[in-house]
Amino acid sequence: MSDSISITRPDDWHCHLRDGEMMASVVGATARQFGRAIGEFQAVQLKITDLFMKLRNVENIVYRLAWMQQNGKRDMPYVNASKAMSAQMAVAAALTAIDIHGGYGYMEEYGIEKLARDAKLLELGAGTTDINLLACARELIGVTESS
Repeated sequence: MSDSISITRPDDWHCHLRDGEMMASVVGATARQFGRAIGEFQAVQLKITDLFMKLRNVENIVYRLAWMQQNGKRDMPYVNASKAMSAQMAVAAALTAIDIHGGYGYMEEYGIEKLARDAKLLELGAGTTDINLLACARELIGVTESS
């Protein structure tokens, strides 16, 4: 999973996140509670929409990073901020999927718990979110580590 944040291979990460989106929307539409599909409840619809928006933002970030690499552009504050933001959104999306599925979100049979573990690894595996944000801030304001 660690290579899924590589800007040279955006499709790996993109597909993994889309899997989470699809699982949330499919089960959200087919699981039943109180005699109704849970996808009929407005609260679930709002969560699925929020998940959709987050994942589309990450998709745009990944494509921009790929474009920057292909065109020899270097913008380290953007790269560091993108890594932090994308990891945070992945964790939020995974937790939203767990919320939608309730107790089933923790069961291995549904695979959502794996998405949550993998998403958390994104925050840790490519430098912690705080380190990425700190690197971004230092670059933006011109502070070096020795300062």
